[in-house]
Amino acid sequence: MLPKTILYAEDDDAQRETLTQTLATLGYEVIAAKNGRVALETFRDRPVDLVLSDIQMPEMSGLELLRTVRGENRSLPFILLTGFDHPDARDTAETYCATAYLLKPFRIAELRQVLDSLALPDPLVTQC
Repeated sequence: MLPKTILYAEDDDAQRETLTQTLATLGYEVIAAKNGRVALETFRDRPVDLVLSDIQMPEMSGLELLRTVRGENRSLPFILLTGFDHPDARDTAETYCATAYLLKPFRIAELRQVLDSLALPDPLVTQC
């Protein structure tokens, strides 16, 4: 199923606004959150089809958000974004079954490919 409502957590105002507008242009409803704590509150208050989150944010990191969301919903697609690739972050992303891990700056085509892949279930992929 193609995600329709995306919860997007990003502390950088300019990046949050730009990607929110881009995703809206692609046909998604985007709920923007300025950090992981706000994103978690939104996740608990409103149904979303996918979480897209920066990793390094104040108050609650994207990795903390991923761990918490996974405790409440194991199957919700969750994409992590980072400008600071680190093996520990990749390990945590894998442990908590992040759907994708994209390095900033990324191309919109890269993100779109990940989003499009969510529309077709892959019978060879096992549930995390």
